[in-house]
Amino acid sequence: MKKILDRCAGNARLGVITNGPEEHQQDKIRTLGITRWIPEDNIFISGSLDLAKPDRRIFDFAAASMDLEE
Repeated sequence: MKKILDRCAGNARLGVITNGPEEHQQDKIRTLGITRWIPEDNIFISGSLDLAKPDRRIFDFAAASMDLEE
């Protein structure tokens, strides 16, 4: 997975949408070192947004925040 992320990080805009309480998910993100590949601004935690997967609105919010085309 690290090799895949290394390759993708320089060639694509990466983001994460995760469900769960903000503090718990932040702990996981720190433990995994995800911000090595994915900017904090591109990490979307349902507990801080009051939206959760599979609700389409969280995906729309992430896409708009990352300025992605539809």
